[in-house]
Amino acid sequence: MTLSDLQPSHPDDLIARSCKGSPSGHEGAPISIQMSIHAFKLASHSNAAFSIEDLIESGTWQKYERRAAVLARGHPRGDPFKVFLSRLEFDGWNTPNARQADRSALVRLAARDVLELTPIYWRETLNRIETGEEQQECLGSLRPHLSPSVKQQMKDAVRPLSGVERAHLASAVHFLIEVPPDPFHDQARTRKREDKTAPDTRRRRDRSAQSALTALGRHERRRRNVLPNYDWRTHLWTSAIAKDRHLDITRRAILATMMLTGVRPAEFAEDYGVDIRLVEAEGADRLIFQIKGAKCITQLYETLPGKGQSVREIEIACKVPEASWLREAVLEKGNLHLTVSSPAKSANGIQLPASERHRRVSVSLGKLVTRLGKLAFPSLRHNLTPYVFRHAVAADMKNSDRFDSEMIASALGHQTTRTQRSYGLKSSGRNLSLDRIEAITRVSAVSPVRDRGRLEERFGSDAG
Repeated sequence: MTLSDLQPSHPDDLIARSCKGSPSGHEGAPISIQMSIHAFKLASHSNAAFSIEDLIESGTWQKYERRAAVLARGHPRGDPFKVFLSRLEFDGWNTPNARQADRSALVRLAARDVLELTPIYWRETLNRIETGEEQQECLGSLRPHLSPSVKQQMKDAVRPLSGVERAHLASAVHFLIEVPPDPFHDQARTRKREDKTAPDTRRRRDRSAQSALTALGRHERRRRNVLPNYDWRTHLWTSAIAKDRHLDITRRAILATMMLTGVRPAEFAEDYGVDIRLVEAEGADRLIFQIKGAKCITQLYETLPGKGQSVREIEIACKVPEASWLREAVLEKGNLHLTVSSPAKSANGIQLPASERHRRVSVSLGKLVTRLGKLAFPSLRHNLTPYVFRHAVAADMKNSDRFDSEMIASALGHQTTRTQRSYGLKSSGRNLSLDRIEAITRVSAVSPVRDRGRLEERFGSDAG
């Protein structure tokens, strides 16, 4: 790359006028060649585990953009990076997970801006430099980073950076230097609170599903004073689901599956699905549910553990009403493959990412469960949702002495025993019917479950 390869740019559009620039530290601070090189290296490193194309295909990139848009609304000039840094000073998030999610989103968006705009900035800076000595100094600094693709970006630039682009680049450079990428989550795993004895002032995360389950538990205990065998799930099935004339066999089978296994609603999307077959074991019929996991990341590197179970199986004896109904449905229809269809495009013809299609499936099933819950429990102040069933299964398994933490993790589709602590408080299922959980005869998953204690010993207390 030589100066003869570059076309002149207007000097007013330059972010910096030489190789030397002001350090970061205040809003609107200029950047230098050295700072841009450092940020460019950080931006390239952010793609080490997953490229932007990978994130777009999975729908994660769209989630990042939505998070950035929410943060931007809190800044007078719509700068999400400034909002994040100001919150970082006093840890202004409800949970560490929320902070990490915002951090991941902004780091990747900042990295994109740096990778797209920095080559144009370098071109403009080289064109602006007047002395040969400074030109050689800048070229010497840039040469290790001028890959063929970067050179092509510089040649293809047909116009200088606009004022908005200059502001975006400066903000992104400062942000990446202050909050460097962590593609393998090394910092997240080793980060510990400086003073573990200090009170945790973070607000508890919203637990609407857990609150609904707690209310249903109280309801069941009260009803048992009159009806000793009362069970809120049996009542939901017999009084609402089994009697609803608007439910076809697929929807009724999906509801039964959620009640029995705690499957995520998104796992009924067409990309995943639940297969049900009937087998005979020990002289009795049993249902086998094969569930394709919706929240999975394979282990790509030694320091980046996988997430979620891609496939898990749960075997259940046909003892409770919904299991008996499923048995009859399989005998009549054959093996079932349960999915919920969703449109591939939006109303205006835009192709929907996978994450949005999965979200629409979850919303659809959520509305269905809420409607049926109001029919069965008209006095319940909480909405019944699919995640209430998931919490209920977890709580029942924790109250049964037949399941250890690794079996519970496998049943929920987790790869670590730590994640299950967010589901189903043991107190929620205490002194309640365990008929559905006692009917579970086998749980298996394709990936080994990492024990929380061993995981923390290896990666730190934030692992999992």
